[in-house]
Amino acid sequence: MATIVYHIGALGDFLAVLPAVKLWRLVHPLDKTILLGKPAFGELGKLSGYFDDVWDAQRAAWSWLFSTAPVPEQGRQKFAGIAAAILFTATDAPIVGRMSELGVRDVYVQPPFPLERIPIYAYHLSLFQRHVYLLDDFGPSISVPASYATIARDILGAGKNPVALHPGSGSAKKNWPLCRFFSLAERIKKRGFSPLWLRGPAEEGLPAPDGCVVLDNAELPMLVRLFQSCRGYIGNDSGISHLAAAAGCPSIVLFGPSDPLVWKPYGAKVRALLARPGCAPCHPNNNGKPCPVGGCMERLSVDEVWEAFERLVTVSELSRRAARVDNS
Repeated sequence: MATIVYHIGALGDFLAVLPAVKLWRLVHPLDKTILLGKPAFGELGKLSGYFDDVWDAQRAAWSWLFSTAPVPEQGRQKFAGIAAAILFTATDAPIVGRMSELGVRDVYVQPPFPLERIPIYAYHLSLFQRHVYLLDDFGPSISVPASYATIARDILGAGKNPVALHPGSGSAKKNWPLCRFFSLAERIKKRGFSPLWLRGPAEEGLPAPDGCVVLDNAELPMLVRLFQSCRGYIGNDSGISHLAAAAGCPSIVLFGPSDPLVWKPYGAKVRALLARPGCAPCHPNNNGKPCPVGGCMERLSVDEVWEAFERLVTVSELSRRAARVDNS
């Protein structure tokens, strides 16, 4: 039999549900697991063993799932072998009612975001709380084929000790001032590291500091491989920051209007830096009201970020050396 997992959110939200998917697979090892969602995310999930197949939820052929239109015969055939559905959506979403029409026996529904202040990974795992003891790690673990290593080396070139910088996010409110990322890149170079400047669709046209390797709109598996080659990562509260953490890269994640208790990426090598007034968090649930203070990300200085990064890199290096000694 098969299980369908529906998720159509952003990258960070997608990574946050993966531990719950892993737990489901541990409990149902013989089931095929299919993502109904975004293909780029699903393919990354397939590479890491979370999914066996991916159905593109944004294809017009699936529009009947999200409406009151009659169920086409082709749709019934597609769902004939689906015994369970895990739907990360509102409880009253049309797709929820469709599952019973399609004969899906077990349906689990969870809204994408918690109503209380709880880590997002713990929130999604609560869907299958009584089986959590089966997990040896509560965060997502992402891996990609070794074939990406050669391409990553070509991108990084002769630069030693790369450090990834991602100056964007899904909301301008969450972004540290660009000029401070520029200052950070200079310190990274002076320290003997090589800055890797990452830009996605939201950062199109954004300038980059001189002397950086610049990478635009990289495929997610390639980003994972690059993060695994980096000494560290610094970025805002974004999906890319969650990806860096999932790849095991020592990461500094900068928070202002959003809540790190909920949205901090999971991982022992992740540090959240807070730059916010007492009125935070106000993103994304400020009900459209303007911020009474403004500019909270500007409260975080370059010195603070640099000091946190140096501490994290030092601790990570010591841990790496200790692991080599233990394995020798």
